[in-house]
Amino acid sequence: MSQTALTIASIAVLLGALVVALRALWGMRRK
Repeated sequence: MSQTALTIASIAVLLGALVVALRALWGMRRK
């Protein structure tokens, strides 16, 4: 696996975690 692919994969994982965290915070604010 190339370094670029690893970098893209790690960034995708970080973005996914960020979206999940934002959705959780948004859900808490809605309640």
